Amino acid sequence: MSRILVVDDEKHVLDALTTVFEKSGHEVSAVLTGPLALASYATFKPDLVLLDLLMPGMDGFEVQRRLVEYDPNLPIVVLTGVTDPQTAERAMEEGATAYITKPINWDQVEATIETYLLMNEEPRYPPLSRLERISAVRDPPNFSEDHHAIDGGRVPNRTVERTECRRTCRGQRDIPVS
Repeated sequence: MSRILVVDDEKHVLDALTTVFEKSGHEVSAVLTGPLALASYATFKPDLVLLDLLMPGMDGFEVQRRLVEYDPNLPIVVLTGVTDPQTAERAMEEGATAYITKPINWDQVEATIETYLLMNEEPRYPPLSRLERISAVRDPPNFSEDHHAIDGGRVPNRTVERTECRRTCRGQRDIPVS
């Protein structure tokens, strides 16, 4: 499934998050420090980072800044004990995708992670280029009677209007789609 990099200086938090995400089918890399997070990012190539802000040495803000430099589209979810609104605002301004405060609300964490992982998934079928769309309209595929070509694809459970049929199928008879 997806790869999640978890960065927190508390071992028990890392263990709990790792267990939950692995049970959900994700691959997890869990690290205790900022420098280890950057090294893990380079080798693990995560789809999402779950990041604590307050850590000894390199703090979460510095880790986040560097990760955003490497990959501005990488979802970074901050999970921290800091409830101060200015800190949350700063984290979001500097590239965090979401900000969650401890103590951990497991439903919120899982829902947030799943949402951002789904948003970052590449579409199964890449969109057609402009040339492919034009070609699909000029030379529509010939489907059986139980399907009808709309925008170059099959559209089930739809009755097509005659004018729409003329545009897309160049005059083929209307075919109710079952």
